[in-house]
Amino acid sequence: MAILALLREYDPARGWQEMREQCLSAWKLSYNYSGVPLSDIGPSHDLYWAMRIGFADALLKYPAPLSDTVEIDNALGSKMWREIDDILRPPRKVQPLSREEVLKLVESEESVVLEFKASARWDYKENRLNDNLCLPVIRTVAAFLNGDGGRLLIGVRDNHEILGFDNDYKGFQREYDQYTRFIVDKLCDYIGKVACAQYVSIEFYRFGNKDICLLDVRRCAKPVYVREGRAEDLYIRVENETRRLNTREAHDYISLTFPRRSSQT
Repeated sequence: MAILALLREYDPARGWQEMREQCLSAWKLSYNYSGVPLSDIGPSHDLYWAMRIGFADALLKYPAPLSDTVEIDNALGSKMWREIDDILRPPRKVQPLSREEVLKLVESEESVVLEFKASARWDYKENRLNDNLCLPVIRTVAAFLNGDGGRLLIGVRDNHEILGFDNDYKGFQREYDQYTRFIVDKLCDYIGKVACAQYVSIEFYRFGNKDICLLDVRRCAKPVYVREGRAEDLYIRVENETRRLNTREAHDYISLTFPRRSSQT
């Protein structure tokens, strides 16, 4: 039961390194647990803090869900396994939209949860490939993660015109695979593998002879920063725009948003 209590405390937004340091400090001040029944172990006993430190170490060493990395003896019972699995199961990917649903998105207006991008590689103004065009895509995905989620359509102009990827595909022999890899690699580089893997789904849709890409983004349990060089910036959605927050704004947004979000998960 002590382990289950620790598992219930798991929150990806929590500062486990800080918690570990606090446990170490408390451990040094605690009494010896010798002779105390396990059921009576509490904050005044060494073993209590040793267990918590070990749990924090496991989370720091294995960022993947513990249910994927720890084998649990069947003797513990299926009920305990289900309880642990429910606590630590990562957010499920959303179900892909139908073509009709995507077409309705194309016909909708941009909003706090919907954004169009003409391209992630092709610069229509300079008529050339420009991989830096992925940055507006990445910032918008980060803003959706920090907000209430959202959908980003690539290959669609702001005026709802479907452009497709004839230009974005240039240089790619395996068009879908290499374009997907390009998007995924950029997201992982700039916002991190965990956020990308757990909260972002990528689907392609064909209308006529034109492909478009849909990034379906769920809100994240902890702040997601965009790493550009030495800077790490926090982005949010304000109406139908992606905005970068300054240091004070980022602090206020995090303190107001994520404690409440954590309590709702």
